[in-house]
Amino acid sequence: MLILMKEAKVVKNNLPVMLLKRIVLLPGQELRLDLNSEISSKVIDLAISKHGSKILIVCPIDPYEESPDVSDLPNVGVVGLIKGKLELPNGNVRIVVSGKNRVKVLEYVNEIADGDILKAHTLDIEFPKFEEVEETTLKRKLLELLHEYIECNVFTSNSILSTVKDIKDLDTLADAIVAFMPFTMEKKILYMEELNPLHRANALVYDLSIELQVAQLDMKLDDALRADFEKNQKEYILREKMESIKKELGETDLKDEIMSEYIEKIN
Repeated sequence: MLILMKEAKVVKNNLPVMLLKRIVLLPGQELRLDLNSEISSKVIDLAISKHGSKILIVCPIDPYEESPDVSDLPNVGVVGLIKGKLELPNGNVRIVVSGKNRVKVLEYVNEIADGDILKAHTLDIEFPKFEEVEETTLKRKLLELLHEYIECNVFTSNSILSTVKDIKDLDTLADAIVAFMPFTMEKKILYMEELNPLHRANALVYDLSIELQVAQLDMKLDDALRADFEKNQKEYILREKMESIKKELGETDLKDEIMSEYIEKIN
């Protein structure tokens, strides 16, 4: 990472921090959040009044830790832009926040001047332009795998295709696909914390390939179960028809005759 930072353009920032547990915000993604704590309201007000409506969204390393401290926080976060704020009748605050870009966290600090709100000193890292051949190859592969995955999932919305068709850069494309895919929260956190777009895209090619294989196997199992069900249904219907025909012709099954004879003798 040190080598990458030397090659990249860096810009320092200082932003108030909001912790999101079990929710991952990626660049290009938009979330609607209902906040019910006083500290969250203070963070929002500070961001709007002094930081151009920008906050740093981070996910604790252990999402199930009830009271995380600074040591439980990652060294990468996503800058979020607050696009709307609404005070609800129940006292909660609803905001709409849009993910902008990943940043490297240098330090977390509690600033008493701002009401003892947790803030972070961050670096905006802009990677140099990648090799065009490699970037183009990865983009095509990601789109190819995404199309195949959607074709295998009849209940999956294909609206993502209209979203990604006009995306030019690899960074934005990878984030859009990760936000769409039904990955676990832990996996999405890993993608959120990966600063290098090439590393992220290569990992996504692998994970998409796995998801595609799972979807294809699932489709085969569904087809096999459906065929077995249809076969059983067909056999049941044929048996019922045969019984009806026998009754119409006055024919009786030998087994039924033997049973009737024994029942008569028992009686």
